[in-house]
Amino acid sequence: MKRLFLLFAVLVLLASCTHMSELPLSFRTELIAEAENYTGIPYEWGGQSFWWEDDPYVDCSGFVINVYESVLERHGRHLLFDDTTAYALWDEYTLPVEDPLPGDLIFFTDGVSDEVAHVAIFIREEDGVLFFIDASSLPDTMKVMERSYPADNAKIHSFARMIYK
Repeated sequence: MKRLFLLFAVLVLLASCTHMSELPLSFRTELIAEAENYTGIPYEWGGQSFWWEDDPYVDCSGFVINVYESVLERHGRHLLFDDTTAYALWDEYTLPVEDPLPGDLIFFTDGVSDEVAHVAIFIREEDGVLFFIDASSLPDTMKVMERSYPADNAKIHSFARMIYK
């Protein structure tokens, strides 16, 4: 009986949620513009500052959450959570997509295991190269910036769309 109730609750929750594929290109453009406001902000594990705050810092999931929450709020919508990890974003709060659109998410592994360890916001694909913006923890970057990887890079785990209410 508990399983039936849990299944029903999950279905009701999913029915009340929506995701980015239903929103116009202008919304996706707004996400990319908001993400670009963070360019140059330092990376710090666990960071979730907004770009306009004094002395801001973010990690990869904090960056993605702030970008989405800022844009969604302007449209009267909200995320289903306040804070989470890249893995939980992939596992609980997104829907997988094969062909990402601007503003969708790219999930990465650490290159050692197949587990999601990093998240970025997809910008575009051009000549087999994926362009994205992220809060990078790599020693030579340690900040929010636009980066790119070949589309066949082994660290790329998957693409997904954020679920929101």
